[in-house]
Amino acid sequence: MEKPSKVDQIHSLCEALFGERHRNYLSVASSFLDISRPNFHDSKTEFLQELTAVEAIISHCDGIFSLLVGQGQDAPETHKLMIDRLVPAINQHVMQSIAFKEISTPNDLAVKNVVETGFHYSSLLVVLHMMEAYRRRLKELKQQEVDFWNVTHRPPKYYARTVALRFARLFAQERRVKPTIGTVSDGSHPSTDYGRALEEVFNILEINANVRTAGEWAIRQLEESDWNPPLNALSGGLFGMGTTKNSTGPTISPVVEALSKA
Repeated sequence: MEKPSKVDQIHSLCEALFGERHRNYLSVASSFLDISRPNFHDSKTEFLQELTAVEAIISHCDGIFSLLVGQGQDAPETHKLMIDRLVPAINQHVMQSIAFKEISTPNDLAVKNVVETGFHYSSLLVVLHMMEAYRRRLKELKQQEVDFWNVTHRPPKYYARTVALRFARLFAQERRVKPTIGTVSDGSHPSTDYGRALEEVFNILEINANVRTAGEWAIRQLEESDWNPPLNALSGGLFGMGTTKNSTGPTISPVVEALSKA
């Protein structure tokens, strides 16, 4: 019988810890743990190029929200009136652009769904998720800057640290508690759920590193928001601005409510 892949073994381990998670053909939300190796750069020039680009992308996305959302309920009345005029106009232009377009690819269908659910606000939700992804990447790059580019040598077992941190964040998110790690009194094996599971993850991935050392480092990197996440910033409307009576498409509130419970 063929041995399950490392991905399948990790998936089974996480299901035993956190409950079943159904796979789908897009693999969205099907993989519990990212086991890929960090994207190491061949030179500091390459690293700084990506760091600068990611910071700029986040800044430009913030600019989009500043212009299209303003300060939410605290935005000047003139800004709100401008948005009231702009939203239906933009939605109508996009509706016209795809009205007779043949749906022949998954991307065509995705765009059609965004348009039909209210292009303006649905697009802002997509941008919001993109910003979150880039902010996570920025955190990784900042950590790599400390680990690789501000020291004279690479620290050992970086992959072990990376996996331990990803798993610590997953554990905190799923259990809603800060993970802990320790060893049993009569040996070197871990004594906590996180520690025992991390040891098994290391075995599956063939990571030759001290589980407790990597686990303790990972736990120190966690923030309270990892196990006690704040309410979705969109709660109550997209930064306080829902659709208006002149807007096309459904109100954003049900979407926001669903996201906040995800």
